[in-house]
Amino acid sequence: MGAWKSFREALGGLTGSSRRGLAASAPKALLGVTSPVGKALVTSALVCAAMNLVGFTFTAITKSHKLTDLTGTSAFIASSIATHVIYCKHFGVALLAPTKSLLVTACISLWGARLAGYLFYRILQTGQDKRLNQFFPQKPDEPFLTGPSNFPLKLAGFWTVQGAWAWVGCLPLTVMQAINPAGQITLLGKVALATFALGFVGETTADLQKNWFKNKPENKDKFITHGLYSLCRHPNYAGEICMWFSIYALAATPNIWRTHPYVAASPAFITFLILFVSGVPTLEATHQKRYGNDPAYKHYKETTNMLIPGPKSSGSKSG
Repeated sequence: MGAWKSFREALGGLTGSSRRGLAASAPKALLGVTSPVGKALVTSALVCAAMNLVGFTFTAITKSHKLTDLTGTSAFIASSIATHVIYCKHFGVALLAPTKSLLVTACISLWGARLAGYLFYRILQTGQDKRLNQFFPQKPDEPFLTGPSNFPLKLAGFWTVQGAWAWVGCLPLTVMQAINPAGQITLLGKVALATFALGFVGETTADLQKNWFKNKPENKDKFITHGLYSLCRHPNYAGEICMWFSIYALAATPNIWRTHPYVAASPAFITFLILFVSGVPTLEATHQKRYGNDPAYKHYKETTNMLIPGPKSSGSKSG
């Protein structure tokens, strides 16, 4: 309840007429936001929405997911840079001054550029993302809207979630920039920066190891168990989660945690997506279908943690 109340207050500062007309006129209500945090949240939402609208339009027209990951991760970068520029100018802070806003913007941009580049390269190599083919018509004569794929409704829903992913992910930075973009890095911030670097190196290394493994012809129909994959089954996702909790700790302050607790939705939402929606469940199901009868895979699954690197305790379950 406290988080919801603070979120409403952040989007407070609405003019009286905007409040009365909120249900009937959302655009007028948005234009009525006057609090700095509220304006920052709306700015971020508009940037994320615009980026993903472009991606949705391209995908719907071309029936191709080649720009899906590129556009989705770029929305993080665009939102971070947009709010950094706007609020540095608002507070009279030099854009390239060594501030917390610049550092967190750089962290998110580094994460986004690396991941976008890797995923774009990967889909150029594979030609398609089979996980997302369900959003396209399955037959040339499939009815519009009412066919099995409900094209383009389900596709629009996917892009809406992807836009929310970027907006929610940027919450700690967006709120911090609107309050004090010139904040200095505390001891907690330095620790968070170190764990971000650890997560970034871990995710990058895991992606490279799996890519090199799959590109070798002798590894066709095999699963990777060496390198970081000897420590856990999904080291790339472990690194991803580590980075976003680090960004949350780096961007936020005790004052922000107290007055705007909803910013914790950033690492929580991303972790939820990874653990229960599009990350781990998809890969676990694919691997189980492909290698489930392989004794070597059964042993690997029974002896290797799913997400937390390190030895698996004898009493833990294989999931």
